[in-house]
Amino acid sequence: MSTPTPDPGSVLRRSPIARFLRWSLRPRIIGRLLGVLLTVATLVALFYAEERWRGARAWERYRAEMSARGVRLDWEAYLPPRVADYQNLAMTPCLAPLLDFLPGTQIARDTNRFQETARRGQGSSDLARKLGFNLGSARHGDWQKAERTDFIALLGSNRHTAAAPDEPAPAVARPAPPSTQREAAAILLDIQRQTVEPVFDELRAASQRPHCRFNIRYEYAPIAGILLPHLAMVRGLITNLVWRISAELELGRTEEAFSDVRLAMTLADGVREEPFLMSHLFRLASRQKVTQAVWEGLSRHQWTDQHLRWLEQRLAHDDFARDLLRSLEAERACGVRTAEHLRAGLVTPSQLASLEVTANLGEAARTLLGYCLPSGWFYFEQVNYCQTCDQYLVAVDRWQSGKMDTRGLLGALAALDQRAKPQTLTQALREHRFLEAMVLPPGLKLYGMTLEAAVPNDLARVACALERHFLAHGEYPEHLDALAQRHPARAPKDILSGQSFVYRRESPVAFVLYSVGHNLADDGGTVVLGIRGEVDRMRGDWVWRQPRP
Repeated sequence: MSTPTPDPGSVLRRSPIARFLRWSLRPRIIGRLLGVLLTVATLVALFYAEERWRGARAWERYRAEMSARGVRLDWEAYLPPRVADYQNLAMTPCLAPLLDFLPGTQIARDTNRFQETARRGQGSSDLARKLGFNLGSARHGDWQKAERTDFIALLGSNRHTAAAPDEPAPAVARPAPPSTQREAAAILLDIQRQTVEPVFDELRAASQRPHCRFNIRYEYAPIAGILLPHLAMVRGLITNLVWRISAELELGRTEEAFSDVRLAMTLADGVREEPFLMSHLFRLASRQKVTQAVWEGLSRHQWTDQHLRWLEQRLAHDDFARDLLRSLEAERACGVRTAEHLRAGLVTPSQLASLEVTANLGEAARTLLGYCLPSGWFYFEQVNYCQTCDQYLVAVDRWQSGKMDTRGLLGALAALDQRAKPQTLTQALREHRFLEAMVLPPGLKLYGMTLEAAVPNDLARVACALERHFLAHGEYPEHLDALAQRHPARAPKDILSGQSFVYRRESPVAFVLYSVGHNLADDGGTVVLGIRGEVDRMRGDWVWRQPRP
């Protein structure tokens, strides 16, 4: 007897899935589902519209308040004005190709010329390698350790490095390894004579122009994508200039060294008006390199009274803390424009990957998150970003005006940094601080880096005044007060402590001058070194020492 075959139709009718489909496709159920979907869509639309209204209202209220105070929040207000090419150092032939782009793009008009220009700052290193040296492999010197440039170490050596099998033999004769500092300094200058000296001659002539404005594409969107290729080029040139100054001082070519000091300062300050924190930090680092060259000339008593008078006036003109305030104001406007780009879709959602709180999300999740954020939230991002910048500005301004001591400023900046950095995705969403986490660097770090240029700048200024006293009287003064009483403008205070720099004459021809440093404590002029022999600027004092002959 055979088993009956099940009816396929009856099996399909008994299937739970089939029964659910039959139930869900009833007109009454479809109507209810459409009603639910319409309700959800309406609620979502109302939520997005309400968030946009609230955000726009909060932004307009903040902008009106700032406008009443005379504060500009538009990006264009912080752009340096255009100048004629014949008055512009940045338009000299050795610099202009770096930012010569095709109209409406950031693509070099002449790629070969761009690459040739960009390599000029590295030309001396390339020739040195062919001559059997490894230029720049050693530390340049350190004024805090009273350490002049070791030119033998600076030249380095790659003579024992095995050449690649297909590498051609050097086409230039390799000089004998230098045995004295003077020989090494002469080799270094000869390398530069064959490579970067024509560039320096051109820049020295162009430095007589009254302005320096690089042709940056400030109108480019997004702002984070604006190219600044000139910074790397100028950094290489300043590094070579500082090496050159030290070598010239070693060989007794004081006038040439002083001319190069002026050129190095001019190049470093050429980015002063640029509305980018990166440009501000670049200038700080470049000026610190020049400080080393100024110290080396002072340590040898090579600067004349005329040189020292110019240096005093030039250093007194600098106010790096005030420049930080201006950079933060421009950064505030940059944040406003960036939020506008985010709201307009000019910044892609994938750029949220730079946030630590979204680092664990996949690309698809970050993209979905970016598109799902209500556009009104970007108004809140603008307000919070600007208010954080405002608080940084108020803290630094109060410190500069003497209404807050340095320790209080450090605490205020640390608290602001902690608040501006969301720890979780939920916190970033709730507090609308994505933009701060993506763009705004920690205020405490910015302040610290600014101080590491500002304080040495003031130490160098006092040291120049002391050297002028030495040239006039044959010895350094017993006390710094005597110098301050005769010439108050020549004895600035330590901006960290709010008091005079600590000065101790060790002999008629030697002294120690120092700031209390980051730890705000007088450690008796002690310089603390790290495990690799570098100066630990977070501990100990910042010391300017005039060594004994």
